Order: sequence, then C-alpha cells, then structure tokens
Amino acid sequence: MEALRSLEIGIRAIRTQRQAMHVIGHNIANVNTPGFSRQRAILTTTLPSGQMGTGVKVETIDRIRDEVVDYYIRKENPTLNRWATKNEILEKVETLFNEPSETGISNIMNSFWDSWQDLANNPEDGAARANVREQARILCEVFKG
Repeated sequence: MEALRSLEIGIRAIRTQRQAMHVIGHNIANVNTPGFSRQRAILTTTLPSGQMGTGVKVETIDRIRDEVVDYYIRKENPTLNRWATKNEILEKVETLFNEPSETGISNIMNSFWDSWQDLANNPEDGAARANVREQARILCEVFKG
C-alpha cells in the first residue's frame, strides 16, 4: 500500500511539473508578442489524508504584470487612440492638399497673392493682369480637385 502511495505521489509530481513546463514553454513561445505578460505556475501541496503528504499540484497560473504600468496603459490608451485617429485624418488632409510640395496649395496660393502684388505695383501692365487671371484659374483648378 505504501509503494502505491509513493507511486501516486511521484505521478502527481510529474504531472505537476509537466504543467509547469507547459507554462514555461508558453512564456518562451510568446516572448516577442507585443502586450504578452509572463505567466507563473503556483505550486502547492495537496491536502494529506493522514500524517504523510500526498504530493504537489498546480494551484493557479498567475500573470506577472506591473499593476502600476497596467493602470497607466489603460488610462492613456484612449488618448493614444484619439491622437492616432487625428494623425490619420491629418495625413489624409496632407495628401489631399499635396503638402508640403512644390505643387501644393501653399505654393499655388503664394503665387496667386504674388501676382496680385505685381498687379498692385503695375496696375496698367496687361501681362500682370493676365498673370492674375492665370493664377486664379490654377487656384480654382486645385480647389476643384
């Protein structure tokens, strides 16, 4: 009877260690996974039926995390998402207006206002008037898309 009890304790220990090794393997497999937190098998003794112990078991598997860091991640995640959304929208606007570039709206508007400045300096110049009309046409084309 004592030999069977010893075998049972040994079998329980092997199963427990196999489960603990599975947790370790899980940790190793996910070491490069973003957001993964390590796990730890918590071992405890099984309740003895008499004076002699009956072995060990995995009581629970805990995640090893920094609660302060988790708190701030949960707190700041909405802010991150808000800024990421704004960034995405502004990138689309930047693409729409083709800024910054030589053919972007900023340069075209500068050319438009420069043509008006030239016309203000030379109001009788027909070429300056034609340049204002041409710059206005180009600006309208840009706004039409």
